[in-house]
Amino acid sequence: MIRSPRAVMISVLCALVLQGLSASGEREQPRLRIAEQYGIAYAPVTVLRQEQTLEEALPGYDIGWIRLANAAAIREAMLAGRVDIGFMGVPPYLIGRDRGMAWHAFTGLAETPLGLVTVEPGVASLKDLVGPYRIALPQPGSIQHILLAMAAERDLGDATVFDGRLVTMAHPDAMQALTTGSEVRSHFASQPYLSRELDLPGARLLLSGSDAFGGRFSFIIGVVSEDFLERHGGAVAVLTARIEEAIERIAGNRDVRVRLAQAYALEIDEFEELLAMPGMRYDTTIRGVDRFREFMVRAGYLTGDAR
Repeated sequence: MIRSPRAVMISVLCALVLQGLSASGEREQPRLRIAEQYGIAYAPVTVLRQEQTLEEALPGYDIGWIRLANAAAIREAMLAGRVDIGFMGVPPYLIGRDRGMAWHAFTGLAETPLGLVTVEPGVASLKDLVGPYRIALPQPGSIQHILLAMAAERDLGDATVFDGRLVTMAHPDAMQALTTGSEVRSHFASQPYLSRELDLPGARLLLSGSDAFGGRFSFIIGVVSEDFLERHGGAVAVLTARIEEAIERIAGNRDVRVRLAQAYALEIDEFEELLAMPGMRYDTTIRGVDRFREFMVRAGYLTGDAR
């Protein structure tokens, strides 16, 4: 049987990892805990979890998968030693480094369409949102928050003008709030919630993530503690290779997409439509870190001491 170059590479990495474990005297089964969040941006990680291909590639490791609500929860879990690798947006990663977190961004994962949706009559731009309106997003410091601040600086001359009106809400709760006449009349959403909210009566897109940023950026990246990277760099390299392989499988295997759609409670046709949308791509390249950092330092969200 002829083996693919990627399969050969992964086999070599696995051999090096196991050889390193033996030489270093590590305990027989070192632990690897990986934290993801919710949504289709995490699909390559979901494939690994569903198919257990990482367990196959790293038989010497006790691998655990954890789902947490947001990047702040992942940061706290990594500080407490409960998580070794987490997937999150670029701004929370930068905020963590700025606060002294010893972690490193090792891979990109996804670029996805993001957008600020409103159902408030008469609101046609960010200028119309200046008032009592409340804006839902995952958390302060999230990528949605920073994109909103970037657009506010550009359009209104004040990056922080909306900071006092933010409401921390999970995407499903925020979508529900838009339909119930609550004080939340706008939501900075990711997929699939963005597309679903735009189907609501009277809903409009005020701002897209790409417009706010001015180009392409990584929505989700992989972050590893520097301690784990130093001791288990080979395992991190294997994980990156498996992510690349999962991305290829999503694109080329409909059965994989069917299982993912079921995991996200989506119809397969809806899921495939989302995957085909402009700006939706899985990619291990990390994009946008320097631009996010420069803005966040200028606007006061980072001190600029950490690089």
